[in-house]
Amino acid sequence: MSVWGELILIYVLNAYWQGVLVAGVAWVLARWLRGAGPAGVCWVWRVAMFAMVLLPMGSTVWVIAGRDAVAVADGTGEREHWVWLALAGYCGLTIVWRALRVFADWLAVGRGLRCTSAAALPDWAEEGYGVCSCRFRTGEVAVLRGCGDAAYTAGWPKAFLVLPERYFGEAEVPGLLSIVGHEMAHMERRDYAWNLLLEAVTALVAFHPVVPWMKGKANLAREEACDALVVRRLVPAVDYADDLLRFARASFQEPLPRQVMTVLERDTLEVRLRSLLYPAGPVSARAAVWRAGVVLLAAGMVVPAVPWRALRVEFAPVPEVGKLVVWQVWAAPPPPPPPPPPPPR
Repeated sequence: MSVWGELILIYVLNAYWQGVLVAGVAWVLARWLRGAGPAGVCWVWRVAMFAMVLLPMGSTVWVIAGRDAVAVADGTGEREHWVWLALAGYCGLTIVWRALRVFADWLAVGRGLRCTSAAALPDWAEEGYGVCSCRFRTGEVAVLRGCGDAAYTAGWPKAFLVLPERYFGEAEVPGLLSIVGHEMAHMERRDYAWNLLLEAVTALVAFHPVVPWMKGKANLAREEACDALVVRRLVPAVDYADDLLRFARASFQEPLPRQVMTVLERDTLEVRLRSLLYPAGPVSARAAVWRAGVVLLAAGMVVPAVPWRALRVEFAPVPEVGKLVVWQVWAAPPPPPPPPPPPPR
C-alpha cells in the first residue's frame, strides 16, 4: 500500500472509534446543559464536530512520529492488503465526494439569487423591519424580493435577506416580526458562516455514520437558539408559534438551496413548537449535582477500558516525521548507475 493509503487508513480507523466517543460525550454534555439554553447546546455539538476531525489528525501524526500505537490487524498478506486498501479507497472517495457537494451547494446559493431582485419594502413592512433591526445586531443587510413563498438568509460578511413576494404588497401580512426576527437572529449569530465552515470541515469525516446525527442535533439547537432570541426580544412564545405555523402552511413545500438559513427547517419544526409551548425549566442545584455524579461515575468506568492510543494496521514501517511524505510519494526515481568502463584492449 502506498504511503497516502496508509495515512488515510490510519486516519479512518482512529476517526471511527474516536468519533463514537466524541458523539457520546457531546450527547451527555448536551443533555446536561439543556437547562442552560439552546445556544450552549449548539456550541457543544459544533465543538464536538471539530473534535471529530482534529483528534484523528492528531493520532495520524502520532503514528507518523513513530510513537506507541496499537496494531489492530495484519495487512501484510495479499488478501488483507486488498481489504484494507478498499476501505481506505472508499473513505477517501467519500471525502472527495462530500467536499465537491459542499462546493456545489455553495454555488447553488449564488444561482438561487438569480430569481431575486432588489425592491423597496412598503410602509407597513418597513416599519416592522425597522423594529427588528433595532433589536438585533446584524450590520449591513441587503433585502431582496424572492420569487417564491420562502424566507431565508445567507452571505458573509455581508448578509442578504430574501423575503416572499407577499411582503412587498400593499396589504399587510401578519407574522412579519417573527419571520424577519428569526432571520436576523441567524445573522447576529453568524449561523451561515458557521454552518458553511462545519460542512467543509465535516467533509473529512463524511464516511462516519454518526456525522448526520450530530448535524441534525446541531441544526435543531441552532434553530431553537434563534427562536429563543425572537421570543426574548420581539414576540411572545404563543404568538411566535402561531406565526410559524401560518408561515409553514404557505411555504413548507418551497425548495431552497442547501446551506441557507431559513425559518422553516423541515425536520425541526415539530420539536421547536413543542419547546416554545412547553419550555424546559432551569436545572436545579440538586439535579446538577446528580448529573455531575453520573457523568463522573461513567467516566471512571469507561476511561480505564479505552485504549488511549492510536490505531494502525501492520504494514511496512510508517515514515518518520523527519522525512517529507510528499517527497517520498512524488520524488523522481534516482538516475541509473553509469555503465561500466569498456575492457582494456
